[in-house]
Amino acid sequence: MPKVEAVTFVPYTNKFYVGAIGEMGETFSGRSEQNYEPIAILHPKKLAVMSDGFGGKIPGPSYDRQGAVEYVNHEMMRKAERYVQAHGHHYQAEVDSTSLANITRVELLTEIRNAMYKDVFLINGVDRIPVPKLKLDYDIQLHIKTRGKNALVPKRQKPQVEAPEFIQANFDLSAYGKLSRTIDVADEDELSALISPSQKSIEDLSQVMSQDENSLIKDALAEFENQAKGSWSAFTTDHNTRSPLVDIATERARIVKNHGRPNTIVMNSITWAHMIGNSFVKGMEQAFTQRGAGVFTFDKLPGFTFIIDEDIADGTAYLYDKRALTYGEGPMVSETFRDPQSAVSGNVIRKWVQPLVPTKLATSFGSEMTGL
Repeated sequence: MPKVEAVTFVPYTNKFYVGAIGEMGETFSGRSEQNYEPIAILHPKKLAVMSDGFGGKIPGPSYDRQGAVEYVNHEMMRKAERYVQAHGHHYQAEVDSTSLANITRVELLTEIRNAMYKDVFLINGVDRIPVPKLKLDYDIQLHIKTRGKNALVPKRQKPQVEAPEFIQANFDLSAYGKLSRTIDVADEDELSALISPSQKSIEDLSQVMSQDENSLIKDALAEFENQAKGSWSAFTTDHNTRSPLVDIATERARIVKNHGRPNTIVMNSITWAHMIGNSFVKGMEQAFTQRGAGVFTFDKLPGFTFIIDEDIADGTAYLYDKRALTYGEGPMVSETFRDPQSAVSGNVIRKWVQPLVPTKLATSFGSEMTGL
C-alpha cells in the first residue's frame, strides 16, 4: 500500500497542522486541535491578487513566497535542513522524509491558495464564515425593531431593553460534501520535462477548484426569490424601453422594507454590457470604478458592489444583502502519496465549503431579477 501523509490548513486560524481532519470528531494526529502546536502560519496579505478578470492587471501585492509562510515548528525545519545537506537537492522517491515532506505540503497548500479565484469572482459576493470543525450554527443579526424617533429616551427615563432579531445559518459541511482533486505525476514526466508538470498541475488544480466553488455559489444564488423584470436591451425609436436603475431601485426598496440592506449585484458580462449601454445609463462611464478583479462600484448607485462573473446566466441579475449569502469555509487538506511500484508521486487536495442562503432571507433579503 502507498504511504500517505497529510497537512491540514484551517482558515479560521490561518495555521497549518500535521495530520488530516476529515469528518466531525477527527483530530490532528490523534490529539485535540486546541492542544496541538501548529507547524506554520499563513500571512494572507502576502498572497497575490493581480488579474482584473478581463485579461489585464490591476495594482496589488506581489506573491511574497518567503514571507507568506512563517514556520513555527523549528525542530521540523532543522530536520529538513539536515536531510537536504545529507542527501543533496537531487532526490525523487526519497523526498518522503517526514519533515521535508511536511514543508512541501505546506508550500503546496499555500501555492493553491495564492492561485485561487483569479478567473472567477462570486467569492467576492459572499459573507465568508470559518467553520473549522465542519459544523456551526451561525447567528445572523437582522435588526432592532425600535428605531428612529421611537428610540429616543426622555430625561431620567431608562432606554427600552430590546434584543435584536436573529436567524441561524446552520452549517454542516460534513453532510454537504467536500471538494476533492488529485495531482499525480510519473517520475519519467518529472525528470524529462522542461517545465515542472507538478507546478503546472498545481496551477490547473487551483483554477478547477475555484470553478467548483464558483458553481456552488451560483447554485446558492438561485435560492433568491424571482422578480421578473423586462429587457434592458430592448429599444424603441431613440431610447431603451426599460431603465436598469428603476429595476434596481424597486428591488432595493422591497428589501429595505424587509429590514435588509442590499449591497451586492451579480450578473455576467453580457447583462453588464446591456446595463451600461442602456440609454438611461449611457454617458455615466466615469461613475464606474473598478475595485478589484471582476468587482465594480457605481457612484449613481452608492452602497452597491457589482460583481461580473460568467457563471451567471444571460438576462439574470441577483441583488441582495450580503448577510443572506453565507459561505462556510472548512479545512483544506493536502495528502501526499508515493506509489513506488508505479513510480508515481501525487497529492490529494480536499476542501470543505458550503454556501448557504437561509430560507427566510431568500425571500426577504434578495432578488433574482430575470428577463433582462
